[in-house]
Amino acid sequence: MKQTWQDRWDDRYSSEEFAYGEEPNKYLKEQLDKLKAGTILFPAEGEGRNAVYAAQLGWNVFAFDISSEGKKKALQLAASKNVKIDYHVGELETLDYKAEQFDVIGLIYAHFPAAIKLHYHTILNTYLKKGGVVIFEAFSKKHLEYVQKDEKVGGPKDIESLFSIAEIQSDFPDYDFKELTEMEIELNEGLFHNGKGSVIRFVGRKKIKFRDMKSTVNEIKERFDNDVERFANLETGQVATMDAQISLELLTAAAKAIKPRAVNVMDIGCGAGNYTLKMLSKVPNLNCTLIDLSQNMLDKAQERVLKATTGKVETIQGDIRDIELPQHYFDIILAGAVLHHLREDAEWEFVFKKLFDSLTPGGCLMISDLLVQDHKGVNQLIWERYGDYLKQNGGEDYQQKVFDYIDKEDTPRSMVYQLDLMKKVGFSSVEILHKNACFGAFGGIK
Repeated sequence: MKQTWQDRWDDRYSSEEFAYGEEPNKYLKEQLDKLKAGTILFPAEGEGRNAVYAAQLGWNVFAFDISSEGKKKALQLAASKNVKIDYHVGELETLDYKAEQFDVIGLIYAHFPAAIKLHYHTILNTYLKKGGVVIFEAFSKKHLEYVQKDEKVGGPKDIESLFSIAEIQSDFPDYDFKELTEMEIELNEGLFHNGKGSVIRFVGRKKIKFRDMKSTVNEIKERFDNDVERFANLETGQVATMDAQISLELLTAAAKAIKPRAVNVMDIGCGAGNYTLKMLSKVPNLNCTLIDLSQNMLDKAQERVLKATTGKVETIQGDIRDIELPQHYFDIILAGAVLHHLREDAEWEFVFKKLFDSLTPGGCLMISDLLVQDHKGVNQLIWERYGDYLKQNGGEDYQQKVFDYIDKEDTPRSMVYQLDLMKKVGFSSVEILHKNACFGAFGGIK
């Protein structure tokens, strides 16, 4: 009788020895060691070597395979390492995973049958959060040449179950590839992966698609392009913001208290440079990185900041969601009236994690921004108070104008939401500096 796919893997995993060893795949280990622990899925996980390693690092681990023998060995290994993994046996379609459930998916020698390979990759993509990561190592189509020379290296013997770079790019179209390469490696994994082989490796981050926005990024950019002089003046540029100057003073004073010997500051959505200038009045001659959607704003900010520091001044025109930031570089990050342009939860978490990674140890992210309240009734009360403030400062027409552009452009979150998110991405502590109605100043320390 012809052996089924499940029978084949049950046979392989039924012996006492571990078919591919008990140690994690080297490439997976190298990549996982760089990431903050979250929730991870291992498809086709076999005897659990990778899943158990991730669990030892503190990951919330899920895994599946078609082999019940593989599951037995995986749970045995997990018990020996005193960790737990959630391991299921079955075809992918029968398993109850949720959309955007996982931060990372580890595809390590997950050579699904050719007939279902693309289908499985498509389903797995839905299980990964926006901004989530795929870590992948599997044999390339060139590997057949290596198997013919030495069967001990292992791997499928049908070319359709193997991979090419073009196939990876086609199967994972919505990813930014940090690495995507085909290479020869020396394998030493248990009984069945030994010798030289040809593999595809990639690390890819699932793109965040900024759909369903109110104003587009370009529309917001155009508005600020045409309003440089007003925003350069604290008296005129911040009329719609309650306690703007109090928040600015507290934010920069707190940043100095946290990092008195700061060297590098980044100002996101810097506008005409008001936050950086105030920071320089507290800690002189900082190296300043200014980021804004509007080149006109950046030009004005650069002109003003160059007069206030002997440090380097760099300007970057673009969206913080798209800009690549250096790791462990900035002592202080200022975000004044900018983060309320983020939309989905995934964007908020992605940007907060990016900013956290860019800070030096002990560095701080300081935020002053428009806020909502989590309770519907309290939120209505607070915004009514803000409406009264706007009427007092410009009348009913002015109130309506401000509310109209908030409704069109902004998606603010509560202070509680943002403080919790800071803790989630790794900030060691958070501070509340000031709050008045729907405006607040607060921060996180790495």
